[in-house]
Amino acid sequence: MSKQNNRWFICCLLSIVMCLSIIVCSNNGDIYAEDNNLLLNGSFEQGEAPWKPENWNVDGGACIEVNEGARTGNTWMCLRFEWENYGIGFVTMSQEVDVKANTDYLLSLYVKKYTTGGEDVPMYVGYRNPNGAEPFANIKDIQITNIGTEWAKYSFLFNSGNLTEITVAAFVCSRDYTGFFAEYLIDDASLVEIPEVQCVAQRYEGVYDGQAHTISVTSTTSGAVVYYSENVLNADNYMADGSTVAPTLTEAGIKKVYYYVALPGYIAKSGSVDIVITKADSILTIECNGVTYGNVLSPSVIENTSGAEVKYVYYEDVDGVKGSRLSAAPENAGVYWVEASTDATDNYNAAISKAVKLEILKADYDMSSVSFADATFDYDATEHNVAIVGLPQGVSVAYENNSQINAGNYTVTAKFTGDTNHNQLPEMTATLVINKITATGTAKPATKTVGETDPVLKYEVVGLLGQDKLTGALARQSGETEGEYDITLGTLLNQNYDLQFVGAKFTVKEKTAPTPDGAPDEDKTFGKGCFGIVGSASIVTFAIAVAAAVVVCKKKTD
Repeated sequence: MSKQNNRWFICCLLSIVMCLSIIVCSNNGDIYAEDNNLLLNGSFEQGEAPWKPENWNVDGGACIEVNEGARTGNTWMCLRFEWENYGIGFVTMSQEVDVKANTDYLLSLYVKKYTTGGEDVPMYVGYRNPNGAEPFANIKDIQITNIGTEWAKYSFLFNSGNLTEITVAAFVCSRDYTGFFAEYLIDDASLVEIPEVQCVAQRYEGVYDGQAHTISVTSTTSGAVVYYSENVLNADNYMADGSTVAPTLTEAGIKKVYYYVALPGYIAKSGSVDIVITKADSILTIECNGVTYGNVLSPSVIENTSGAEVKYVYYEDVDGVKGSRLSAAPENAGVYWVEASTDATDNYNAAISKAVKLEILKADYDMSSVSFADATFDYDATEHNVAIVGLPQGVSVAYENNSQINAGNYTVTAKFTGDTNHNQLPEMTATLVINKITATGTAKPATKTVGETDPVLKYEVVGLLGQDKLTGALARQSGETEGEYDITLGTLLNQNYDLQFVGAKFTVKEKTAPTPDGAPDEDKTFGKGCFGIVGSASIVTFAIAVAAAVVVCKKKTD
């Protein structure tokens, strides 16, 4: 970038106007005393120090001149700017000042034009961070225009932000490439910390009592005047159209009151506070006795000082405290809460009573038509049961020990389930009897030989139904010697039948001896056969035969 363009860029930055306030005052003397001025040699009677004049790329410059036309004293500061060549230039006079951070300051000075020529270039006044990279890259300034040939006061109000040191400057800068000549005269410059008027604004808040009430604004700054309005006004209008008498409010409601506290030489303070008159409360007390399910709830009003219509709201009960709101009055048995309310009037609040607990008690079912009778059946291999009749609507029954097939006496229990709005019904019992029927079992005769295992005893049965069978087995009289024994019922049975039994005989026969060829002789007993072989034989022959017979008998018994 060329030197000429650099100069033009700098001048453009300087021309950015950040005007916080401009106050043009007549020549009626300083508001602030000289010892409040943070600028040293603000009237320039002591020469240049500690002011620092600078000029760049222009003829003329900044200087202190003695002249009888000074506003006060004998000297003024002159910013003389003469520029005829293409390029950028400026003339400035500055002074470094220590300030407080985040504090309001007022920079003031008196200015007039001395001579002008060429372009009517404006003058600027402002402040900057002295640690900035370029002299005017970060300046905050105002542009002073329409400067006449008489002294006029200009003021620049600003807040120091986070700065604790600033450079105060007045300067003239060329804007284009047109040559001109101008002189600005400056006198009585000052920088003062502006105090804020101190005040305490207090709202009024109370209960409707028919009396007028207002806000309270008091100032600890002597001489300050408080102006009031019911609308937001600017500073001039507060003093012109506002009132030093605060507005009042009598009826219940809210009125916002705006105030403006002013004192010359101080930053005015403004704001707003409310007059709040709340509606008076009315007393509303209710009670609600419990009712039985099926009856209508009827809360009672004990006290209602407003006399307004009472409306009721019902709530669930959650562990003994008021729960969620119900959409309608409850009808089902249970514990609830009820709360009463009345609408608001002009000067009285809507009333809400304390919530009270209520209970809808469970009702008893009408069981006068209920019957649960005993029943008797003969066994027929099908299921039998007893049933309850006449149950009220909404009651269901479950049976225990009902629906039986086998013969026997059964106690059937009926258990009832109703709804949550009725008390639990007691259990009822009835007897279910299934009688046995008759069947006839006839044993079949059986035989065995002495020493043999008993055969399975068989029988025939008449009178069983369907697939019914007898369980168990027949028995016989005990004994293993030759003879006849009775076949008995034994363990044979079926629980559903009275079993009529027809017995038979069990015969035990003697064993028979074998013939010489090894075949048994059916007509002779074991003893007779052995001795028959040797009936008339000789002694020797008898001995041989006995020996042989012993062998045969031994094998038989084995």
